[in-house]
Amino acid sequence: MILLSIFFTLSISANILMVWYSKKLLNKFTDITDGIGIFNSKIKGLSDHLASVHQLEMFYGEPVLQNLIKHTKMISAEIVIFQDSFSIDSIVPAQEELQKNE
Repeated sequence: MILLSIFFTLSISANILMVWYSKKLLNKFTDITDGIGIFNSKIKGLSDHLASVHQLEMFYGEPVLQNLIKHTKMISAEIVIFQDSFSIDSIVPAQEELQKNE
């Protein structure tokens, strides 16, 4: 009976430790996902800024800017795919966005 009580106490302790560790991992996971979202919004801001510069009369049709805009959009789409790899329900829309930008 004493041995059973010891195993029970160890089991409860291990379960409490696992719940604490899982919660800590989920918090880190959330922080990483939020950081990726912020990074992606900054990349989209850069893309919008490049597009607005490209629309200026002085730079309109500049091939270097066109390629830079295309490259920025591709990177943004890849970041969305990476971000959505952490989410189960949004994998398909991210892949569609990448195909749309190619």
